[in-house]
Amino acid sequence: MRSDMTDYNIEEKMVRKMELRLQGRSTLGLGRAETTDGQDSMDKAQMLAANRSALAAMHKSHYLNTEWKVVSRKRVLGKPIVFIKRLIRKGVRWYVRPPIMQQSEFNRNSLTVIKNLQEIVLDQQQTIQRLREEQAQTVQALHEQMALLDQVLVKNHRFMDAYQPYLDVLLERVRGVDEELQE
Repeated sequence: MRSDMTDYNIEEKMVRKMELRLQGRSTLGLGRAETTDGQDSMDKAQMLAANRSALAAMHKSHYLNTEWKVVSRKRVLGKPIVFIKRLIRKGVRWYVRPPIMQQSEFNRNSLTVIKNLQEIVLDQQQTIQRLREEQAQTVQALHEQMALLDQVLVKNHRFMDAYQPYLDVLLERVRGVDEELQE
């Protein structure tokens, strides 16, 4: 198979993979998993592996080659056909090369942006995980504090229940003393 056809097929496969991802389907035949939130998502490890392989394929094919080997399978007319193809290719190189170089530059820049975005996403995932762990610890500490407060409230209620009769007697005596003082 010619190298120009191989490059084209890789690009076509990458475009197809991206289309399938945008539609929410797995490109590697991997199943989709139901998360606890009820959202559809691929297993994170599988998704990371798929992203790594896609980035590797993009890295290999981001540069568009304008210099293919010219061959002919014809035995009799092979050399003249190759010569004519080379002449035509040299004649249109000035016209074809600038857009191909622009596309290669765009592909390289896009690959850099995708790698940077992947790093940002991984960093955010780690931050989210750390915040979830901190939240769980905070919630646990709050539950422990609430349990202690409940114990203190129960003790206070027992104390109030136990000493309420004495407090009632004391209150009556204070009222009596207050009445005597007012007379």
